[in-house]
Amino acid sequence: MSSLRPLLAGALLTTLAAWGCSSPTASCDEGHPVLGEWSYHATRESGVQGTISGSLVMESRNCSDLHGVIDVVEVLATGQSRRVAGPVSGTMVDSTLVRFEALLDGGSREHFARIRGDSIAGNWVETSSGASGAGPFSGRRQ
Repeated sequence: MSSLRPLLAGALLTTLAAWGCSSPTASCDEGHPVLGEWSYHATRESGVQGTISGSLVMESRNCSDLHGVIDVVEVLATGQSRRVAGPVSGTMVDSTLVRFEALLDGGSREHFARIRGDSIAGNWVETSSGASGAGPFSGRRQ
């Protein structure tokens, strides 16, 4: 067993080196598909219907973990309008798929999207208790 330890340690180091972009200290800002400022447009199709528009800014903690800020105006079918803003955190699932959560007005909105060049499109769902909402969203890099 003791003769396997150097081999296992070497295999582990090789694997960790290959995952260099997953390291919190690695820099992957160049070419990262979701970084930057985006326009944000969404439709609330369940719950009280409405539209949501504003901006989304995403930064990278490392190659896969993301954080940022969303700042939007929500106009409901009832005629009510409100501005909400909050932090965003998420993960790049692969080179074009992203999952992020926006904390808005005490609620959580999960987003799942695909990035194609300077466009992002997907769906969102509100996951907080007492509130409901879901629909598509899209954006363009600014």
